[in-house]
Amino acid sequence: MKCVASRSSTSLVLTLSWILILPACTHEAPDFDKLMKGIQTGNIDAVRAELDKGFGQERLNEFDGKDVPVTPLHLAALNGQTQIAALLLDRVR
Repeated sequence: MKCVASRSSTSLVLTLSWILILPACTHEAPDFDKLMKGIQTGNIDAVRAELDKGFGQERLNEFDGKDVPVTPLHLAALNGQTQIAALLLDRVR
């Protein structure tokens, strides 16, 4: 007996493959503005979430591009966010 894949079964397999692959492709890119907002408001969970998205040392040393340029570490220090400052320092090692 010959097994022949029908068009609908092939379509189903492809659809299921995309369902399994798609969640892995929805990785959100790091957002510098969200990082800075989390630091400014003292939201360490938001800061950690942004850092986990892949901020490298070079990104953490960038200035924010505003009127008074500050890095994330500057902003944490200026706002007295010592836990966030320690987290940032730990991430650039």
